[in-house]
Amino acid sequence: MARNDSVTSNGLELHKTGSKIVDAMELDSPDTSFSSAMDIVSDSGTHLESSQTDTGNVTDISGSDLLYSTGRDLEAFHLFSSLKPELRKRIWLLAAPAPRTRFLEMYRYIDFTLTPQLRYIPPLPPLFHTSRESRKLSITHEGGELVCFTDDPPEQFYLNVERDIIFLSSRFNPDINTTETYRLRELTSFLPLPIISRLRRIVVTYSGLDSYEHIGPIFRTFTNLDAFYLAMMDWWSGKTMKRRLRKGRPKPDTMAEKVRNEVERTEAEETDDDEESEGERMERARKREGRRIVECEVRLDE
Repeated sequence: MARNDSVTSNGLELHKTGSKIVDAMELDSPDTSFSSAMDIVSDSGTHLESSQTDTGNVTDISGSDLLYSTGRDLEAFHLFSSLKPELRKRIWLLAAPAPRTRFLEMYRYIDFTLTPQLRYIPPLPPLFHTSRESRKLSITHEGGELVCFTDDPPEQFYLNVERDIIFLSSRFNPDINTTETYRLRELTSFLPLPIISRLRRIVVTYSGLDSYEHIGPIFRTFTNLDAFYLAMMDWWSGKTMKRRLRKGRPKPDTMAEKVRNEVERTEAEETDDDEESEGERMERARKREGRRIVECEVRLDE
C-alpha cells in the first residue's frame, strides 16, 4: 500500500494510495491552545461583542430613511440579554458556522497527575467562548458534548466522538520521545472508559522506538474505533527522527502492518465472554473487520 496521506492549510486530508479517506476542510489559525477549553465566566450576552460598523445608524425596512443614529460606532449591544430567549437563540444559531470535523491535539502531558493541553484544529467557533448561553447552543448545534478528564477536580472540554479526530502528536510529552503504545495507554488513563469506547478516529505520530509488542491489548478498549492513523512525521518530530526518515523511510505500510499484526494476534487469543450475547459478539466482530490501521502524513500548516 502506498503512503500519501496529508493535512494541509487548504484541507485536512489523509490519503491512502492517493484516495482521500478524511474529508478535506479549510483550517483556521492553528495557534490556539487550551488547558481548560470551556472556561466561560460571562453571562448570557450582556456584553456581547459585535464587529465594528461604519455607523450606528438604524434605517427602516427599505433602507432609505434614517430613523435613529447613535452618533458613534457600536462595539457592544448591552440590551441583548433583555431580548426574549427564543429571539436570542435564533440570533445565536444564525451566527453559528456549520458543524465540521476537527483535530483535537492532546499534548504536553508531562506528569500523570496533570491533564494534557488541548488544541482544536481548526479552533472552536467564537460562540463557544462568548457566554454560557451561546456555548450551550453551540454544543447542541455542533452535535458534541462536554467531556471530563479523570482528574480531580475534573476539567471539561468539548468533543464530538462521531466527527472529531484525536491527535497524539510527537510533542505529547515535549521532554522525551514517547512511543505510540505509551501515548495510547496514557489516553486511556486520563479519559473515562465510556468515552474511550466511543472514539472513532485516532492519529498517533510515529516515534521510531516502538516494537508494538504491547499495543494489542490497548486496542481492546477502543471498541468503536473506525480508523487508527500512524502519522510518519509531524511538525514537532525531532531532528533525529526527521534525519532518519529522510535517509530512508520504512517501506510503505510496514509499520501499520506491524500494528495490525499485533492487534489481530491479541484479538485471536481472546476467550469468549460468557456475559456477552451472540448479538454483541457479532457486532464486535463486525466493527473489528471494518477497522482500518493505515499510515499517513500530517501537515497542519505549521
